Amino acid sequence: GGTVAGGIVVLEHGICWSPNATPTVFTNKVTLGSGNGNFGTTVDGQAPDSSFRIKAYAITATDTVYGSEITLQTKPFTMAGAGVTDECGNNYATVILNDREWMAENLRATCYQDGTPISLATKVTWNGFVASQTGVYMNYGNDATIGNDYGKLYSWYAVTSSHNISPEGWSVPSQEDYQALEQYIMNYLALDQFNTGRALKTNEAGFW
Repeated sequence: GGTVAGGIVVLEHGICWSPNATPTVFTNKVTLGSGNGNFGTTVDGQAPDSSFRIKAYAITATDTVYGSEITLQTKPFTMAGAGVTDECGNNYATVILNDREWMAENLRATCYQDGTPISLATKVTWNGFVASQTGVYMNYGNDATIGNDYGKLYSWYAVTSSHNISPEGWSVPSQEDYQALEQYIMNYLALDQFNTGRALKTNEAGFW
């Protein structure tokens, strides 16, 4: 923002910015009013992990006057989270995307948040548990090592149980949560909605 003072009539004031060139009223600008006094605003829509140059301006009947230029840095695309531990003692790395903290690993919990055990199913018993609307988990291929390394498979009744399958202070993502994450990735990486999932796995390009 900025401050306009003095006896000159100010027809328009605001801020202007540019990702690389010197910002002027002909690059990008937000008009915030006219006359003297303080003004300020928030610049939205800038790409994560990028810098842009910004300064205040004031337009009079005869001139356009600019304030001092400063360079601002936006938040990175991802930031390491604080991590989380579930009620069964499993530790998980977390990552912050679009101001929300997400698990960077699949859930491995064998109990709910209140300590109630989640029943273990196998390929043979899974359908019976589901038919009885019982919350269960299963290891892929009935292999506990795979389950411990890559996470468990959970029935819908386990995920939606009133016992709460998420660690304390966490929740199962809603459809709106996923859509917000998808849009964030699409905006940042210029991807279509069919390729956003590929950006979330670790590969030679450096995505996590």
